[in-house]
Order: sequence, then C-alpha cells, then structure tokens
Amino acid sequence: MSSNYPDYDPNLVSEFFRTYHDRGMMKWQGFYLSDHTKKLEQELQEDTINNLRKRTPEMTTEEIAENIEMAITKSKTISVQINETDTDRSVPPEIIGKINGQHEQAIIIGQSTIIPLEQIRSLEIIEDKY
Repeated sequence: MSSNYPDYDPNLVSEFFRTYHDRGMMKWQGFYLSDHTKKLEQELQEDTINNLRKRTPEMTTEEIAENIEMAITKSKTISVQINETDTDRSVPPEIIGKINGQHEQAIIIGQSTIIPLEQIRSLEIIEDKY
C-alpha cells in the first residue's frame, strides 16, 4: 500500500480521525432539536388551554331536560360539558352544536355526535353568531 502512496503515514491518519468532528451530524441534531422544541411548545400550549378550561356547575336532570326541549323547539345552538376528566385530570372541551335528534337515552348533536344523557354535566343554550 505504501508503494502507491509514498507519503502515507498511518500515525497521521489515526490522529486526523481521532480529532475529527462531523459538522453534518451536529447540524442534523440541531434540526432535530428545533423540531423537538416546537413540539414541546405546542404541547405546553395545549396543556395551558386544558388547564384554563374549568368545570361548569353540575345541572340537575330537570334543568338539562328543559334546556334540551328549548334547544329543540327553538333550534338553538347548545354547549355540552361531559361529566368526565382525562387521564391527566383535565376537563375535555365542550361539545357545541345543534341537537339533531334523540336516540333512546341520548341526544345527537350535529351529524353524528351521540351523547348519553347520564354523561351530561351541563347543557347551556348559547347565542348563535349569525
């Protein structure tokens, strides 16, 4: 091998690779860090929104039934809060829409959201923004 490369010095080559720093890998890690940071910021923002969401006062079955009847007869938009929490104890977002029907012991909001009556914590009529 030394006949093809008269200036070949194995010690020099070993020293070069011992001290070599690959900038390409550092750049790649920088991109990864940027994407990771962006994802963490997004999760923090979602957690903040979830923590700001508060439980509404629990309504009686009669109050819920009255609001359902009024929403159906006057075609009003409602906001429903379900009586449950996520695994991290945050309050799930409210379900907003118009009641498009009833099925046994449940109401149908929109085209396909079925909510059992026993899961409703509160059901408020909200003003339409039209």
